[in-house]
Amino acid sequence: MVTVSAVRRLGRYELGEIIGTGGVAEVVRAHVVGAGEFRKAVVIKRVRAELRDNTEVREAFRREALLAQRFHHANVVQALDLGDDDGLPYIVLELVDGCTLQRLLDDTSGGVPLPLAAVLHVTEQIAAALHYVHTLRADDGTPLGLVHRDVTPANVLLGRDGAVKLTDFGIARAAALGSDTLPGFIKGTALYLAPEQAAARPVDGRADLYALGLVLRRMLAGDHDLTAIHPDLAAIVEAATEPAVRDRLASAEVMLHRLQQHRAEVGIGSGAATIAAMVEAACRTPLRRTISLDRALGVAGQERTRQVASAAAPADGSHGSRRRAWWIGGLAVATVAVAALAWPAAQPDRSLPSPSATSTGPSPARPTDLAPEAEATPNGGQPPARSAPSVPPVVETPQTALEVAPAVAAKVSNPPDRARARGRLLINLVPYAEVSIDAKPVGSTPVDETLRSGKHTIELYNPETGRRKSLRVALDPGETLNITHW
Repeated sequence: MVTVSAVRRLGRYELGEIIGTGGVAEVVRAHVVGAGEFRKAVVIKRVRAELRDNTEVREAFRREALLAQRFHHANVVQALDLGDDDGLPYIVLELVDGCTLQRLLDDTSGGVPLPLAAVLHVTEQIAAALHYVHTLRADDGTPLGLVHRDVTPANVLLGRDGAVKLTDFGIARAAALGSDTLPGFIKGTALYLAPEQAAARPVDGRADLYALGLVLRRMLAGDHDLTAIHPDLAAIVEAATEPAVRDRLASAEVMLHRLQQHRAEVGIGSGAATIAAMVEAACRTPLRRTISLDRALGVAGQERTRQVASAAAPADGSHGSRRRAWWIGGLAVATVAVAALAWPAAQPDRSLPSPSATSTGPSPARPTDLAPEAEATPNGGQPPARSAPSVPPVVETPQTALEVAPAVAAKVSNPPDRARARGRLLINLVPYAEVSIDAKPVGSTPVDETLRSGKHTIELYNPETGRRKSLRVALDPGETLNITHW
């Protein structure tokens, strides 16, 4: 058994601060300590303590680590070790000193596009990573059929040295291995899903190309359409985001070659130095904070995904601009609504993540301490939708309200005797559940709610499996009640 000592050690790893937390795991900055003065910065991703007894989560986490150990590519975050901390599995990953692509996009005021050299550099590196992942083979030479399924700006890490790395294979699927790494969850960021993925049809590497095409479009045009973009690049975006799978670009290698050909034809040099400068600048500026659209409207992310899947996903053989326009238009409306909720945060970056964060993806972290998943937001941030910029939603918590509007918060704060009469309810289930408390919908798990003490009725529902459960719980003053099993 490995234990964490008073000096916060995990075996030979010296633990630092938690820099990201999500529904299943948390990410901790750490150092591996060797002989003499050897110290190397890494990050440790470990299962959350309240899920210690959830065998499905532990097994999925282990499969993710075993899958990640196969990766040996400059544009894919490396897994260094797999361990167990008194029943809690953890993965040791390389630390990328920088920020996410999502952070750079958020810092472009008014949807101003990124420099073209930077756009091509990032897209080429991720296309190279996807080509490597899609063509990876097992030890016996059998193709793994691996699909990332969550290619978003929040899962693209950018280093101060100009490095570009794809991270977070937590929902990746390897067909040859016969299982998903996180069973029971909606797979992917809702508004970056390829139509076949949103409709729960079988997917291959072209689903990742669809998502990368949306990422490319967001970097190229920001809020605007593609009319001002070079026709060759606009054609690449269109080819990558064809609704019908058979009309889409055939592979990441094809996309990479077309990007490289365009770069050569127009005489654009490497964008690594440009990315390095932009990352350095981003790391010196505070994050902007937003409230999740789902949270604000009381709509679960899974419900939104099902709506997109049922209404927007065309059949494989379908054609026509009207279907594409509806699909993209729907994404634009949701994205604009999220953008309208944004406001500047008055607090420094170190205030995130909140200890009570309840997002399905990790909360934003300080960009200088970036680790895989550390700056991801619920649903990975909003996508371009071809007409609107993306803004990464974060969970609204009491702490957020105090930071944004201290004067208002002070007026509504509970007196001490009232605060003592309240308790905290944490719900984190696999498979996920849509939750209602006392007949009031509060969203999908994980849920973190402060409630008055006394009896409450909890309704759980998973729309994918049809499973329902009703619980009657009693919450004592000051108590924290965890529900981690159906």
